[in-house]
Amino acid sequence: MLSAIVCPLTPRELPAALTNLAFWDTAMPPASEGEEAGKTRPKLIFSFNGAPDENLSRPLLDEFDKRAVVKGSFEAIEVRFCNLPPEKDLYLREGEVGYAPFGRKSGPNWMFFETLRALRDEAKFVFLMETDCQPLRPNWLGRIRRVCLLNDDAWVIGSHYCGASPLHWSVARHINGNALYHVGDPPFWDFMENFFWPWLNDYIVKNVPDLAYDCGWETYLNRMEMEHAGSYEWIRVRDILQRFRLSTFVVNIAGAAEQDGDYLWTRADILKRFPGATILHGPLATSNDHRRGPLGFGRVFLEGSAELNAGTLHADHDLESVTFRRSMWITGQLLDETCEVAVSFLLDCPEDASLTVAWRDPSGRLEGSTKIFGAGIGAPKLGGYVQAITTPAPYLRLVLRFDGPEGAQISVSELKCEVKCAGRVLGRLDRMLTF
Repeated sequence: MLSAIVCPLTPRELPAALTNLAFWDTAMPPASEGEEAGKTRPKLIFSFNGAPDENLSRPLLDEFDKRAVVKGSFEAIEVRFCNLPPEKDLYLREGEVGYAPFGRKSGPNWMFFETLRALRDEAKFVFLMETDCQPLRPNWLGRIRRVCLLNDDAWVIGSHYCGASPLHWSVARHINGNALYHVGDPPFWDFMENFFWPWLNDYIVKNVPDLAYDCGWETYLNRMEMEHAGSYEWIRVRDILQRFRLSTFVVNIAGAAEQDGDYLWTRADILKRFPGATILHGPLATSNDHRRGPLGFGRVFLEGSAELNAGTLHADHDLESVTFRRSMWITGQLLDETCEVAVSFLLDCPEDASLTVAWRDPSGRLEGSTKIFGAGIGAPKLGGYVQAITTPAPYLRLVLRFDGPEGAQISVSELKCEVKCAGRVLGRLDRMLTF
């Protein structure tokens, strides 16, 4: 039985939570009145990391009360507070320095644990749903409920990362934290309190201070000790592996490629690839402007003095630090060995200045590059480069870099990209230098 939708929150996420309630009420009703009639409704629970605060709870209660569709879908709303002490309520990003006795991601880790532990005696299955999750279909509560019924012996049901970013092998199969948890099953809590949680926190302190709770189980399974078939730990693990299940009712695409805008998904993309998807974790494109037929391109990245103006890329000082980058892909398929990508452009720069054109895969590996020199200021030169794909990749990054004497002015215009597969032109991108 689905007992609750649980939304973990920090104060800065309150506006997103309120926006989600409005979206559920108008565009994605949680329950269908006809189908869900007579069934027990789950609670809607918001769980904050800090101390009780009326300024945080009251807006949620008021928004819920005025949203008739949402209010009719849930038994009740509750706003709870984990009241984490400062040493457990941390989230240090890369490069940030601070005292972290429970790890650099102790805030999300301990909020997860304390939120679920508080529900162990009053709930069965709960779905943990962060603010960057969104329903893809109406009546999403009914669909989640059916997943619970079909997996009543499971402990955790969720999604591995399904997006376009490379992941290290050690966590590539981990189940994202936005998942169903069987908090009402006593063996689950015996596993959590007497085995997994003590091991995780000890491992964080001694080995990996950046480890997040949802990567912990996969990390445990991939330790060196597990390479020995006769290991007692491995024998014990075999008894509970089936309790952790992958499912596409929730799809996780919240990787670096998606967060940075190197790869954009639409709702139609997700539903075509994962027909049973109900909840999405990660960003969706707000429009189809990034599409040109079967091809797509990501957001523009500029570094140094690079500027885009009226479809022209300009650079005029400190050329070694200037970079333009933009990704491209074929919707729904890999760029593979049957493909080649070609770019063409006009280059206006001194004869002793140059443009380097490079293609890189998602991990940063160089696929190929070429350097083209100018023909003199005021004498635009047509340049181009064709690259055959050698290693399959979900997308490639086009990177432009500049070189030349101090004070040199360089401009690139009419940048276009063409993709061929098996010798046939698949599509063209003719607005590579527009935001």
